[in-house]
Parts: sequence; structure tokens; C-alpha cells
Amino acid sequence: MYEDSIEEYKETKDLVTTHITFSLEGGKMQLIRIALKNTQNFLLEKKTIESW
Repeated sequence: MYEDSIEEYKETKDLVTTHITFSLEGGKMQLIRIALKNTQNFLLEKKTIESW
């Protein structure tokens, strides 16, 4: 979220992820899947942002 050109992170319950906690050795990669729980809320927010 951006307010007054400042990037701000807020807690959300709208996302689902795999491997919530994991250890990763240096130089290794880990695939993390992220999905929206409720796409209807996302589409509403996207429309609001695009209308600015």
C-alpha cells in the first residue's frame, strides 16, 4: 500500500502461502506459492486503485 509516496506493509488475512516457515541454506532457492483467499475483494481494490 502506498500513502504519500511511502510504501507501507499491513497485516492481512487475504493470502494463503505454502511453507510458511522454512530454513534455507545460502545459495539455495525455495518456491513459495501465494494465493488470494477471496479474489472478489482483490478485484474491488484493483478497480479502486485504477480509478485514481
